[in-house]
Amino acid sequence: MEYKIGIDLGSTAIKTVIVKDTELLWKKVVPTAPGQEALALKLIDDGLTDLAIKKKDIGGISVTGYGKNLITQAHTVIDEVSANAWGVYLLSDKKARTVINIGGQDIKIIRISEDGKLSDFKMNDKCAAGTGRFFEMAGRILDTPIYDFATLADNADASINLNSTCAVFAESEIVSLLAKGTKRKTSSGDCMNRLPDA
Repeated sequence: MEYKIGIDLGSTAIKTVIVKDTELLWKKVVPTAPGQEALALKLIDDGLTDLAIKKKDIGGISVTGYGKNLITQAHTVIDEVSANAWGVYLLSDKKARTVINIGGQDIKIIRISEDGKLSDFKMNDKCAAGTGRFFEMAGRILDTPIYDFATLADNADASINLNSTCAVFAESEIVSLLAKGTKRKTSSGDCMNRLPDA
């Protein structure tokens, strides 16, 4: 009985799965920290223990993500853009043609051909503005889970423009707006709205 392991060593999280054929048997996510290889190997051990699988039953380990070259035991190394394209293609029953991946430190827009191959992609180049790191920071400052952002935006009575395209400057701008009286409205949604001058 052959099992396969997939590891994504991302900039903010390490994701690990164990599959048999196409069935997902086990998954776990931990925050990325120094010693990524040790963290990933610990996740593998956790999964093997939880499933009562022996190492000899593992048919292969595939890795992707920023830290993909850190796992010396990997059998296959896959670039994250190709992994995104193929994964979404299969999960969408081969219908997806575009992937928007908002990662921890970058955003990837990926085009997929009809046969699931990567046909084109674009990626932000310098700043973390608009990435997962930015949304996590905004959620922390606004005391709002990032999963609520879409609903809050749909219920907003007005919008606030952030002038900065830099995550660090945008953080300062949000803090400054809050200090100046910009409040999160709670009656029609929990969002930032500027109160009218009294």
